[in-house]
Amino acid sequence: MITHNQSQKRTIDLIKSRRAALKASGQRLPRRRKPPRPVYPTTLEREYYSAILKLIDPYFEEVNELLIPRVPEILKQYQEEMVTDSALETRVDRFVGELITRIFSNIRIGLTLRIKDVNVQATSDLFARRANAFHKAQVDRQFETVLGLKVLSTEKWLEPLVSSFVEKNVTLIKSIPADSLKKVEDMVRHTVERGVSTEALIQNIVDEFGLARNRAHLIARDQIAKYLGKMTELRQKDVGVTEYIWSTSKDERVRPKHAAVDGQKFSWDDPPAVGSKGEKYHPGQDYQCRCVALPVLDQFFQ
Repeated sequence: MITHNQSQKRTIDLIKSRRAALKASGQRLPRRRKPPRPVYPTTLEREYYSAILKLIDPYFEEVNELLIPRVPEILKQYQEEMVTDSALETRVDRFVGELITRIFSNIRIGLTLRIKDVNVQATSDLFARRANAFHKAQVDRQFETVLGLKVLSTEKWLEPLVSSFVEKNVTLIKSIPADSLKKVEDMVRHTVERGVSTEALIQNIVDEFGLARNRAHLIARDQIAKYLGKMTELRQKDVGVTEYIWSTSKDERVRPKHAAVDGQKFSWDDPPAVGSKGEKYHPGQDYQCRCVALPVLDQFFQ
């Protein structure tokens, strides 16, 4: 059985022989230089965020249609029937509580009917494959710039990676409306008894909408970055690259621990401890990390 190290050596030898053949045929190969830094897919990330918003839009619509118009009714009912008698107050609390439960139950039924797994899966799969195509082009550019030829071939790890991305993202996307609706329901139940105004409660609900949209943005950014980071690792290791240079975005958003290792060489078998609690990560694999791994290609020139 061929080990992974033996497979990598064969790949390295094959690439070196292909370079030698090109040179022998008179083709001019590029001078040895550093691989270019890959471009970050800002447009892809933005489009994924928009696609996620479209998927969860029924959540905002259901709350706007089934809850917000009934906020005055909920508050008025509680205020009109609130009495000092503890027994009656318990009955009134139960009546208002049942009204709230019924409203949110109807919203959840609507979401089950309108946010379908198959649509979330299709969107996640689409962007996984778009991100793959983008990343492959970037890696091809790196190797062509340094070695003068493309080196990527059959990638047996790709489909499992796509499936993992889809499974993870379906869970994350569906959790946005579920978690946000739970927060809204708790908010309504807890604020009714405090005598808040209709306008104040509605504004609180609208504010929660904003938080849900922010979470969608964070998911799009984090998942695309992690996906690219993992593909970088697998693609480089697949062709025999064992080391990389850590490269940050070199702006004010770079974390201090990531900035501290900028320009340093690391092995794919031993990532640096750059997490907030000392966790070890390769570039792009920490939360919302925009750093990249530039391949060390010395072995192809030996």
